[in-house]
Amino acid sequence: MPETQEKENKPEQENDHFPALSSLSQTMTTYTALSNRIRSATTREELAKREEQLDRHYHAGTITAAELSRLDRIIMNRIFFLLDTLPENPTLTAP
Repeated sequence: MPETQEKENKPEQENDHFPALSSLSQTMTTYTALSNRIRSATTREELAKREEQLDRHYHAGTITAAELSRLDRIIMNRIFFLLDTLPENPTLTAP
């Protein structure tokens, strides 16, 4: 009987039944935030900083290898987009 009283008195957490859900939502939040930062970059230097951020997040375990790969592709696409649309910008010229 005491066990049922404890369960009744204990407030149920939102993700008690799905513990992986909280870690999934954290990962998606991190992925989304990094993706938005990459897409908002306007110079090659900003993209280099974003690339360093990706490495730190990957080594800290906040993003997976698959997410790192997708984000890296977004960076490459962003570089090509910026080079195509703003070729006169000296910060975007190829090294």
